Amino acid sequence: MVTTSAHRDGNQYLPRRFHIWMLIAIVGAVGDSVLAFGLVWTSSGFGPAAVAATTTATIVPRVVFMVLGGVAGDRHGPHRTLVVVSAAQIGILAIILGVVSWLGTSALLLALIGFVTGLAAGFQSPAATAYPRLLAGNAENVPKALARISGGIQIARIVGVPLGGVLVSIAGLAMIIVANAFATACVLVALKWVVPTISFERTSAAPSVGFLQSFRDGLRVVGQLQVWPFLISVALLCGAVLPSIAVSVPIAARSRGWSSRDAASIDAAWAVGLLTVTFLVGTLGTFRSPKLALTSGPLLASVGLLILGNATNSWRAVAAGALIGCGTAVFTTHVAPLLILKAPEEMLVRFQALLGVSQLLPVAIMNAPIAWAASYSNAQFAFVVAAALCIVSGALQVVQSAEVASWNFLTTENKK
Repeated sequence: MVTTSAHRDGNQYLPRRFHIWMLIAIVGAVGDSVLAFGLVWTSSGFGPAAVAATTTATIVPRVVFMVLGGVAGDRHGPHRTLVVVSAAQIGILAIILGVVSWLGTSALLLALIGFVTGLAAGFQSPAATAYPRLLAGNAENVPKALARISGGIQIARIVGVPLGGVLVSIAGLAMIIVANAFATACVLVALKWVVPTISFERTSAAPSVGFLQSFRDGLRVVGQLQVWPFLISVALLCGAVLPSIAVSVPIAARSRGWSSRDAASIDAAWAVGLLTVTFLVGTLGTFRSPKLALTSGPLLASVGLLILGNATNSWRAVAAGALIGCGTAVFTTHVAPLLILKAPEEMLVRFQALLGVSQLLPVAIMNAPIAWAASYSNAQFAFVVAAALCIVSGALQVVQSAEVASWNFLTTENKK
């Protein structure tokens, strides 16, 4: 059963400052997608090794520095962290633009750009993810707020890739860098006006506490609040679904004699399923029982993966892709607000950093094994493995206590 925020507390509308931030976050996501595509496309001109080096140089620092960004966000506040990182990113992009204009592009330079942008994204991501919580007002609005931003950013990524293709074809990598700098500048300007009104910025962790101790404190509280099972479920689902869509689908399409258009259609169907559920939650609200969503979401995804693994025609595979997207979104739209509401105010950004690492690290680890498994049996074995991981993800939530998986429990704790 779905219940809206209005039904629960009478607060029907999210604050205007949240919607302003959502629009600016979408602009920033478009800029990031444009740059990501531009880097991969340009590096492809130097061969597959350059593409691998650039993508790896982008992902690894993002995962590593996400933890540091979580600690920094709690020590200095999400707003100040976003301002400093955005300003630094604009300066770095200006330097990169000058280097590219002077020296041109090379595989080494592209990998270096990927590293720098990944580093900035790692620092910025936890604070940016926590920011909607500070702008949403009543805690009951948080699930809808996160769903709306998540859906908007997914659309931004869909728009950003073809836009990046147009810009890079017009003026090369330089135009891509300018576009990303412009989007970051929009975020920086918006931060001057979109400032949280709640007291979190004044209750952040004291800077006198060391980074390492702050990180240890975050891990200790994660254990005390019984959050690890949720993070492990996120890791299992992301490690199963994302490599399957990105790696297994193209391999399966080739081995089964389908066209590149068929493979793209499966990917698009996954995105449509993801967006459909995300916007439904953003509009209508969450399930009354989040435990139902946390268990049924991974199970839906596992069914889709099994159908995809045995699909004999592309249309059945497209339908399976949509089912996988729906299952993924049912899970993510409930686990993200659950974790952000569970987090103590002084550790809000660190919790988001751990959530981000649990999403990205399994993908980085599983890409190669999934690709290897997909090279056998027309990728059927890879999809079976991925489905099994999803089933384990859902099973972890079955054994969670009703108290932990209750919105009322979480919001009560949050208001204390």
